[in-house]
Amino acid sequence: MRTNTHTYTHIKTDLMDHFKACYVVIGRVVHAFISCFLYVIFIRSVSLRGDSLKTMFVAVAIDGNNHILPIAFGLAMENNPYRFTWFLIRLREALRHGREALFITNMDDVVSSCIKHLFPDSYHGYTYKSVFMYMRTRGVSGRTLQPLF
Repeated sequence: MRTNTHTYTHIKTDLMDHFKACYVVIGRVVHAFISCFLYVIFIRSVSLRGDSLKTMFVAVAIDGNNHILPIAFGLAMENNPYRFTWFLIRLREALRHGREALFITNMDDVVSSCIKHLFPDSYHGYTYKSVFMYMRTRGVSGRTLQPLF
C-alpha cells in the first residue's frame, strides 16, 4: 500500500466527541511549495451554505503561470478568531521552514492580528479587490479608483 509521506491531518472534537474542526495538508504539496515556489500564501475563509453552518479555511500559492497550488484546507463548525488561529498554527507546523513569507488576505482585522502574532517575521498584504471595496465604503468613487487597479 502506498502512502503520502508527511501528509498531516488534525481533527478536533469536543468532550462528547462531536466534530469541531479539521485540518488537512498533503505532504508532497508542501514539499513542492517549499522547494519550488515563492513564499507568497493566499489565505481565505469561506462560509459554506447548508443545514449546518461551517467555515472552510484555505491556503494556496500561485506559480509563475498563474496555476493554483492548494497548500492547506481547514473546516470548522464556526468562524471565529480561535478557529482561524488554530488553522494558522497547523499551517505553521506543516511549513516549519523558518523563511519569511508574504500573506495575502482580505481586509479582516482578525486575520491580520492572527498573522502578525503567529508569523511575526512575515509580511502581510491585502487583495486589490478588498482594498477597492474598502475605499468605496469610505466614499471614494469607483471611477477614481478604477485607474489605480
